[in-house]
This record gives sequence, C-alpha cells and structure tokens, in this order.
Amino acid sequence: MEEFNIKESWLVKIYQNIEKQNEIINHKDLKFFNLTILKDIARITQKNSYNCEICNANKDILMKMSIESAGKIDTIKGRNEITKDIDRITNHLRKSHKMYIKNYQLAVYTVVGLLIGFAVGFLVGWYFQTYKFFILTGASAGLIGGRIAGKIKEKKLAQKEQLYGGF
Repeated sequence: MEEFNIKESWLVKIYQNIEKQNEIINHKDLKFFNLTILKDIARITQKNSYNCEICNANKDILMKMSIESAGKIDTIKGRNEITKDIDRITNHLRKSHKMYIKNYQLAVYTVVGLLIGFAVGFLVGWYFQTYKFFILTGASAGLIGGRIAGKIKEKKLAQKEQLYGGF
C-alpha cells in the first residue's frame, strides 16, 4: 500500500501553482476575473471528487488553470476561456452540491426584490395615476426588502457551510 504524502497531494500542488500565478497576475485582474476564489473552488472540488465524476473531471481543468492562468489573462481568447471554466465549475457546484459563492444569493434576492417592487409600484401608480412617486417608492421598498431577504438567506447558507469565496 502506498504511503500518503501531504506535500505531494493534488490540493497542495494546486495551491502552490495558484500562488505562483497570483504573483504574476495584476491584482486588479485577479479580482475582475474572480481568480481569488480558485483555492476555494479547488478545495470544494477535491472534497466532492470522490463521489462526483464531474468534480473529478474538474480537477484537471483546475490544474490546467492553476498552471496557465497568468499566460491566458493577457489575451482575449484566454480570458474568455478562464471565465467559461470558472463559470462551468461554479455552476456545477451550485446546482449539484448546493455550494454558493458569497453574495450570490444577496445579489439574486436584491434584483428580484427590485423588480417586484417596481412592478407593484407601477400597478399602484397606474391605479392612482401618479406613476413617478409609486414606482420610485415601490422600487426602493423592493430593493430594501430584497437585500434583507438576501442577507437572511446568506446567513442561513453560512450556518450550513454552503458558502465559499466571495469578495
């Protein structure tokens, strides 16, 4: 039986590669292309790779990204490839493993609340023939309500340890 060496593990290699790439890549590009969450994505993918074939396949994509991201960030084609790979992996984690990027639910609930508030404000404004006031009031109330609902949802997900990364 083979002896397990922590220094040779996949996750340690990924972390080392990401650190090397992060030293080369501009800080603004790291934030803009959301490369700061690669370590969290790698950790969650490693954890789920034993039971999930897609996560196991995503390990190869992550390894490739951890080695080539600094070179790809300089070209439009490379940037698109990085963005698509991150989106593909995070969508899988969200849909299959119920893991969410920090502030994802907050953003979704805020937009939904804003739209509902806008629609209700429009309908009330249509009834009273005073559109501006009711649309602005409804949109503001929907925005605030959506933010509150999103924060509550994020807090519940944090308690269940279903959040990762974020900014």
